[in-house]
Amino acid sequence: MAGVVNLISRQPTEKTICEFLVDRTCLGGTDGSLFLGQQFTKHFGGTLLDGGFAQDAVGRNNDSWTGRVEIPLTPRHNLGLVGTWEQEGKTKIGLEGYYTRQQRLEYNPYRDLSVPNARFEALVQHSFGHHMMLYINAGNLGDIRQTKYNLRLLPNRESDGLWTVDVWAPLDGRVMNGGARLTL
Repeated sequence: MAGVVNLISRQPTEKTICEFLVDRTCLGGTDGSLFLGQQFTKHFGGTLLDGGFAQDAVGRNNDSWTGRVEIPLTPRHNLGLVGTWEQEGKTKIGLEGYYTRQQRLEYNPYRDLSVPNARFEALVQHSFGHHMMLYINAGNLGDIRQTKYNLRLLPNRESDGLWTVDVWAPLDGRVMNGGARLTL
């Protein structure tokens, strides 16, 4: 989370900014983020944010002699990489990439483990003077969808009334949108 705050609240300076943050939770999670920022010219700079998460995803299993099992829908590793480029007052370009490792599934008749997946996103924004800005945003460029691997609908209704398996990957596929902002 600290990395996201850095990316949103900080801008590149003439002096290179390089920070590495590590957090450890009492529940076995480790979160790390790297923030790099550099202003190359008076009007041109860039930032790079890299973050990862690792979880000792084990809990108690009271139904067996093993004692410990992986927690369902909790991948052991997630990795995210975000980079931005900005020509101050004119153009911004942002690229993001995320990787989610496989995770144990629960109450899923089609598979015991999810499929690892990588997702990529992009944003381009351009200003025309002080009064107009256009942008285009593209998400899930690789069109990763859980429904490409198996059905969401269960063959039979569960005892709790559910008809679908849990979500472990994006459902909406590739998404694109754009817009304009006018300042009067």
